[in-house]
Amino acid sequence: GEPAEIGVTEGLAPAERDSMVVRFTTRHISPFSREQNFLNRRVHMIQSALGRAYFSFCAEEERGCILGVLRASGDELAIQEDPGHLAAIVARTRSRGYATIRRPRSNPTQSFAVPVVQPRIDTPVGAVNFGYYRSAMTEAQAIERYLAPVCELADAIAAKLAQFCESAEAA
Repeated sequence: GEPAEIGVTEGLAPAERDSMVVRFTTRHISPFSREQNFLNRRVHMIQSALGRAYFSFCAEEERGCILGVLRASGDELAIQEDPGHLAAIVARTRSRGYATIRRPRSNPTQSFAVPVVQPRIDTPVGAVNFGYYRSAMTEAQAIERYLAPVCELADAIAAKLAQFCESAEAA
């Protein structure tokens, strides 16, 4: 079925220092969403699919800055995160082209996210995620069916952003 038939949501979030901020979401129109009010919510940079998609595709120097901000703020997850484990997450995410996280079995939802990469500077400006219920599909099914459309959406957002930047520079 279509996304509305299986209770999925999408969100768009740009990075803001040490987290991602959801600036667009379809949660409020999904009758299946558990949390309707997700707009402007900050989500963790390392412990969310949105954050991992951005974090994994940004420059190594920026990753170091993000971790530094998280650690300086006392973020226990960033402080305890094993650098080797984090490097493996980044490598896996970059090779697959999308990010996921492992949620507890008690959470009925799962998601994956892809970066929105500005083509001219080849750096992410945000990420788009796709959320779904585990009872509706497996991660493999979600990736097979929805990864390409979500990537197309991310590319379209990046292209519009590039057009906007070019027209602003020309003005």
